[in-house]
Amino acid sequence: MPSITGEMVQIDFWPKWYNVQNIKVVLNSTYIEPDVFIRFENFDCVIEVKKTDSFGQHYDQWESQIQAYRNEYPEGKKLIYIALGGNQILDAPSQEKFRHVYKSTWQRLIREIDKALQERVSVIYKTETINLEIRILQSVMDAFACYNEYVVELLDTMNIHCQEIKQPTKESLKQLWKI
Repeated sequence: MPSITGEMVQIDFWPKWYNVQNIKVVLNSTYIEPDVFIRFENFDCVIEVKKTDSFGQHYDQWESQIQAYRNEYPEGKKLIYIALGGNQILDAPSQEKFRHVYKSTWQRLIREIDKALQERVSVIYKTETINLEIRILQSVMDAFACYNEYVVELLDTMNIHCQEIKQPTKESLKQLWKI
């Protein structure tokens, strides 16, 4: 995201954009419907969400939604497109027309939320704003937990010395997995 977003001006969930001219893939529909559309003072953001991390995002859908956005808002404002979940490959799209598309997994989102939460919790002198942010971030983490989604520390992100287990024992495995 840009470092200076400006104020959030508008947020719409499942907006319907009826101006579908110049769109190659409309799939028998008279409108295009992204999952979330957010207008900031300095840019706009479209978020396309898939339920799982394994599959679901498609270039055709991105192209349709981006063109529908351009038709609906022709003023040429900067667009950030976030493809959350459903990305089999997280590499940046190679096509120029998708240079402003950012792919993410749910696990990456949860990690970033947890990181922000831990940063605020570690502040020694907490202001009212920081305490409010902690409550909000903790509520988001609790909501993910309701769906059995938790922060997972992957082996490749762990300290190499913590992974050194010569003869696995019940105690060494408990230490590795922090049980």
